[in-house]
This record gives sequence, C-alpha cells and structure tokens, in this order.
Amino acid sequence: MSQSKLTTKIYLFLIFLFSTLFLNGIDLKTEKKIRLIEDKTNIISNISRFTVGKNEEIIIPDGKTSEIKVFSANGNLEYTIGRKGRGPGEFIDPYCCFINDEALWISGLRGFKISEFKFDKNAYKYTKDIRLSNICTDIKVKHNILFIAGYITGNQGAYALYSKDLKNSYKIEYLLTNELKYGYTSNKKKQFLKDYRERKNFSSFNLSGYFDIYKNNIYFVWPADMRIIKINIKDKSTKIFGHKTNNYIKPFVSKELIEATRNRDSAAIRELKKNMSFIGGIFVTPKFVGLIYRGKYNNSLKGCPVFIQFYTHKGKYLEETVIKDAIGDIYFDHPFHYSQDKSKLYFLNKKEIQDNDNDNIYEILVFGL
Repeated sequence: MSQSKLTTKIYLFLIFLFSTLFLNGIDLKTEKKIRLIEDKTNIISNISRFTVGKNEEIIIPDGKTSEIKVFSANGNLEYTIGRKGRGPGEFIDPYCCFINDEALWISGLRGFKISEFKFDKNAYKYTKDIRLSNICTDIKVKHNILFIAGYITGNQGAYALYSKDLKNSYKIEYLLTNELKYGYTSNKKKQFLKDYRERKNFSSFNLSGYFDIYKNNIYFVWPADMRIIKINIKDKSTKIFGHKTNNYIKPFVSKELIEATRNRDSAAIRELKKNMSFIGGIFVTPKFVGLIYRGKYNNSLKGCPVFIQFYTHKGKYLEETVIKDAIGDIYFDHPFHYSQDKSKLYFLNKKEIQDNDNDNIYEILVFGL
C-alpha cells in the first residue's frame, strides 16, 4: 500500500472516530430545578405549552382558567395576563405560545385566534389578535412570518402547517398537507381520504402537531407517530425520517378505545393509554434535532419516563436517552421549552404528591445542552 493511500485511510478513520465521539457525546446537564410557587387564588390547572422570556421569566398558558401565568426566574408568581372570554386580550383554552425580542404570542384551542402582546413597563400588554379558521397547536415567528400548526383548507385540500404574513394576514403559504402528515404521498390522496373516513391505521390522538425552525427548514412532528417531516421553507421540498425504539409504542385506535370513548369511560381510557407513547414535541439546536416523547406508564415512577432522541439536521439518528427526573403524564402533554440563545432545555414536571393541601407540585427542570 502506498504512503498516500495509508495516510488517507488514517485520516478518514480519525474523522470517523472524532465524529462518533462528538455525536454520541450529547449530554443533558442538570443545572437547576425551579419550584413554581402559586397562591390560593392562582393555582396551576392545565398546562400544555410554556415559554421563557429574556429575563428568564416563565410564561405558562393555563387552559382551565384561561389566563396566562407569569413566574419569575425563581418560580414566584408575578402576575397573570388576560381572562376567559372572546374579547381583546381574552382567551378560550390557551394552549401554546412563542416569544422573541419583538412580542409574545398566545393561541387557544377553541378561541380560533392568536393574541399578540408587547413588553411594556415590566409587563406584557395586549396589542392585537390574528384570526384563525380552526385550531392551533404550535406557533413560531421568523422574519415577520407567523408559522402555525393547525388545520386549514387551502388551494389543494387540507393542511396541517401553514404561515401568515404578520403585515398582511391574508397572505398565506400552505406548507404541509394532511395526507403527508399521516404518511401518505400525494398520489395516495384518495386512499388517505378513504382510510381516514374508516379510521384505518390512524392514531387515537389527532391534534395537528408541533414544530421548530432552524435556518430555512421546518422540522414537524405530531403526537402519535415517530416521523419527523423536514420542510424547506423556500422550495417546499420535504424529507421524512425517524427511528422507533423499544421504548416507543405507537398509539392506535382499538375497538376497546373506541368503546371507552363512546361510553365516556375516562378510567378505561386512562388504563388503555398507559400502554401508549405520545410525542411531546421537537426542538432544533445548531448541532442537532431533539425529539421528546414519553414511554409507557411506570408504577414505581407514578408516571411515564420521558425520552429524548437526537438526530443530525440531515436526519441521521444519533442516540436516545431518558430525561433525568422528568415524569410524563399518561396523556399527551409534555410541556418543555428550548432556548437557542441560552442553549438550555426547560422541562415542566408535575408531581402528584400531597403538599400543603395541594395534590400537584410543579417544577421546571433546567438542562444545559
């Protein structure tokens, strides 16, 4: 073997070795735990999503009370935003939120609008509403474009992801069809519609999905399938990837679940969902893509273990690890927030223990990435 070929082989081996060590060296470092301190008039009831402001204030939409609770970086309740209603600055089931240097946006599941708030005199103040035609489960804002995960009908059918121009809300870009969300290609649209009507091969949970944006790409997931759909914002091209492990149990509609749902048997539904997995969302860092989901119910944990998968931006699976101390609910919500500015992952824990006449204790787990 020539010296040049040997040198090339050694060089390639060193690159491979470095890449392996680098990619598999992802470490979630627990930095701190923040106990959320409530008061008797403002008790946390129903959390789906939350976000963290530039002063590390924790902003939590509460679906049951239909208000937004703002906690300090130390976990003390500072003030609330809004109230239940359909008027300006009011909410019906606030569900998801997004914040950047310009504003805070809040959406509700049944309010069919996104409310915008500006930071003024140490508090967020209502500025305007952006009307929607249906539900919204996740929002992001980039370059004055509002990206929305939610049902909408468009030029060629129904979509699960679209965008609105904040300067002209009538300007809409359709990004992800419903059939592609469920894994059907465009030439299988008739089969998709038939299967959807007959409930074949569909999950027991059907909310629109969650996503994150990095540079010119959107990474989209929905709660019931280990399929990440990467969408190029400019040319609308797509790539699908994902890696199912033994910890992930895809939730299907079963005869038992249909019967329990028909009879509104919440205890039976709860037991059936203990053996299912639900995807909680996705986030993107400059180095990798992170997907969070919960596994099956664990009696000793009194909840579900929460896992995080890591992929490269191109879709190569790297590894999966359990999130230390995180406890998932048997349903679908696993509230978390990733801060690209701070390179931190915030996970909201709900512990069902008796403490000062309260059944639940809420804490934020903060990890460095």
